Amino acid sequence: MKKILIIAYDFPPYVSAGGLRPYSWYLNLKKFGYEPVVITRQWENKYGDQRDYISQSATRQVEIEKTEYGTLIKTPYKPNLSQRLLLKYGENRFVIFRKSLTLFFELAQYILPIGPKKQLYLEAKKYLSKNKVDLILATGEPFVLFMYASKLSKKYNTKWVADYRDPWSQAAWRKSNFLMARLNKYFEHKAITNAHAICTVSPYVETVIRSNIPNKTPIHIQSNGYDSEIFDQKELEPPSETMVITFAGSVYPWHPLKNVLNTLDRFIRENSSSSIEINLIGTNKESELVKYISAHCKALEQVVKHQSRMPNAELANKLLRSHLLLLFNDHALLGTKIFNYMAAKRPILLCYTNCSETNELREKNFAYDSSDFDKNSLQKELIEKTNSGIAVGNSEHLLEILKKYQAELALTGKIASKSHSIEQYSRINQITTFAKFLDTL
Repeated sequence: MKKILIIAYDFPPYVSAGGLRPYSWYLNLKKFGYEPVVITRQWENKYGDQRDYISQSATRQVEIEKTEYGTLIKTPYKPNLSQRLLLKYGENRFVIFRKSLTLFFELAQYILPIGPKKQLYLEAKKYLSKNKVDLILATGEPFVLFMYASKLSKKYNTKWVADYRDPWSQAAWRKSNFLMARLNKYFEHKAITNAHAICTVSPYVETVIRSNIPNKTPIHIQSNGYDSEIFDQKELEPPSETMVITFAGSVYPWHPLKNVLNTLDRFIRENSSSSIEINLIGTNKESELVKYISAHCKALEQVVKHQSRMPNAELANKLLRSHLLLLFNDHALLGTKIFNYMAAKRPILLCYTNCSETNELREKNFAYDSSDFDKNSLQKELIEKTNSGIAVGNSEHLLEILKKYQAELALTGKIASKSHSIEQYSRINQITTFAKFLDTL
């Protein structure tokens, strides 16, 4: 049994799509001959929103938990001054001062063991000083974990693998400041130089990150997936008279959110006799959504339900009790959400794929270079490949689809799914190939 040290910031019980990837390694790698030791931080989940990411842990002691799957080492967390101000006074106070502090820690953490994430490095160093491991695996972001893994690899002469859930220095927000862009590119190149291999989530992300890493470094694609054990044993059904539409997750600036809300509002006004329920789960824009709906989408006020982030198993129940699952177009990115949607076997509505407003939002706000957009509509490609939903062109197309599904529900009491061949996208299948890749290192 080989021992693998996994450095992962996002990790359950923190509710994060990014945390599900290392969690699946923890649960399954032992089946393939790797005993995982996970270095992460303690999470409280006392707010149910973004504040959980920076809230202080309940204890200042390191927690070590040994289970049938491996070992969990959870470090204490103490927010820095910027984060403490945010928690105490909210996001509208001390904005410039907080941003200045955040910028300082963002840069200094790559040079010195300072900042809220340093405890992961210190605990990993402490563990490696007493225990031999065969491999170090760091998943980002936060990408400072790559710097930690690089240092630990050199110090303890241990191979390490960098897992990119997203690109690092190539993100548009990092490019908006010339100095930050140059520094991030420098830190990325410095950290990755001694990586023995790289893992990432899609061929597109591979192409993006390849521009700033050594060409000799092998890259393995391990797609995200769904947890089959959560979905396979459930037989939950949505109501037969009320059409339930659900969206779960974060909203980004390139998403045509207002257009979709306006279209849903119009649908309700034009079909007043129909019963509809809209669930918005774990969005990062709840206060903005409430204000916009109140001002512009009065028909939605009575049917929209805002719900906090929830664990994956609980989210699965919500998806299974829905008729339709709303997915915004992330263009060249595939993400994690789509796999849970597919596992629920409820029709996915991908909004939008042929809309001038969506194209403008992409050009203005998309996080990465979108010049190859036409070649990289990954969500549309996957949905069509598995027949798991509809690539919705624009608002008029969405209206037509909603009317069609509403008529189907009224006639049959359900909305049928015709998806197929989704089993290959379970996390256990993805980990099978990932473990084979690790065997080659």
